[in-house]
Amino acid sequence: MHDPFHQTEKFAWFVDHWGARPSFDCVIAFDTGQPAGFAYGATAALGRETWREHLSPTPTPGTTFALSELMVRPKWRGTGLAQRLHNTLLAPPGPSS
Repeated sequence: MHDPFHQTEKFAWFVDHWGARPSFDCVIAFDTGQPAGFAYGATAALGRETWREHLSPTPTPGTTFALSELMVRPKWRGTGLAQRLHNTLLAPPGPSS
């Protein structure tokens, strides 16, 4: 797992897996042209919502958004960027979306 090549392959697989979903969404933060962090996800696959039985009432199937990855580079950690990425990813689409 500590081999950078293996980590790159695994990350690419996750992006391809999630990115193939019609509901895929991703936000990337930049600071003066440098990527500072990202978050992505998509609607949870039907049958994969293992927590569903613990909610009452249960959400409509196929409406739960699953955040897959959230990453903030070390320089920007502790700045609130992770929270902003999370909130932006989960915010309802705006009029221009």
